[in-house]
Amino acid sequence: GLFGQPAQQQGQTQPTQLYQQVTALSAPTLLGDERDSILAKWNQLQAFWGTGKGYYANNNPSVDFTQENPFCRFKVNGDSWFFQLAHLILILK
Repeated sequence: GLFGQPAQQQGQTQPTQLYQQVTALSAPTLLGDERDSILAKWNQLQAFWGTGKGYYANNNPSVDFTQENPFCRFKVNGDSWFFQLAHLILILK
């Protein structure tokens, strides 16, 4: 502890949402075998799309992936997306 005093035990704190998201994307420990790497890839896909729930540990709740999460790659609204796709198709023709 500080100045030679014994450290006080804090109550168990809940992980932050960012910590939960990072753990779900990089190293989930839900199943304890090679399926955890498949789960990490599934969580990554959901996070990149900005929708879904990520699972990372047995005794912890799932983490929600929304379009506001820092890992979301596709941040366009539906109308804009449609017109961008139509424009791309016209360019490719």
